[in-house]
Amino acid sequence: MKTRYAQENKTEREASDTSVIRKMMEARSATVHDLPNEAVNKKHYELTELADELLNSLTTIIPLRIDQEPLTPQTLALIFSALTELTTKLWLIAMHRLADLIEYTQTHDARFANKAGTTIAWATYNSPFSFGLQVDKFVPSVAEAVMTIVDGLSQRKAKREQLEINNQTTAQKIKEAEEALKQQQEMAELERQKMELGLEKLRLENQKERQAFVEQRLESRTKQITAALELAGKAIDIVYPNGDPEMRPVFMQILVNNILQIDSVEGLQLALPEQSNVKPPTKEEA
Repeated sequence: MKTRYAQENKTEREASDTSVIRKMMEARSATVHDLPNEAVNKKHYELTELADELLNSLTTIIPLRIDQEPLTPQTLALIFSALTELTTKLWLIAMHRLADLIEYTQTHDARFANKAGTTIAWATYNSPFSFGLQVDKFVPSVAEAVMTIVDGLSQRKAKREQLEINNQTTAQKIKEAEEALKQQQEMAELERQKMELGLEKLRLENQKERQAFVEQRLESRTKQITAALELAGKAIDIVYPNGDPEMRPVFMQILVNNILQIDSVEGLQLALPEQSNVKPPTKEEA
């Protein structure tokens, strides 16, 4: 069920978009009349500005969801806190406000987060909990950077879960083969040897998978930090392209703790529509 907050924000957002579209249509209408060239150019400029404003309002809302049951207040507090700090730091980097970035990292002064302007555009809780994170419309690179980080963390978790599934599947096959061997003790010696060879092969495969799994668990923290640093680097390249290369490792260290906090939340991922659910336009719509 949609929360009242989500409905009110959706209504406000739709009203804002409608207002922008209305102004665009008025500007477009004015350009087709016999106005002096200077006036036409001015209207075209206004039309372009309004179109950019509408586009930014759509592309700077990050759709997210948390697939976690039960969902606790502590989890929500952690994720909103980490996202607020991450978006604020990315915004300060994008705006080249490096002195303010250092101060915010040390003090967590809320005035910087307020200036960054990150808000909750909408929220629903119909299992899973979904929400839209609105960042500064005039700095869309922040939204792209956050989506890159969340998507990268989701892919890493999916690979780890698949390794666990493969390990469990192989273990189950070994158990079934052992049971089958016990049930066929009276079979011909050659057939029994073939089964034993097959069972030994499964055991070796399982041993390799278990070793890989144990190694991953032992190196999990190191790999987690390495992956977080890589994602931090990608985010910096998005919001601070062609920046001072000497500052890049400093920015990475500033962002990595927030990325690790986000990574600790199970089930957080982008709430993008699946490709199979996106219908191609019809001839009438094209």
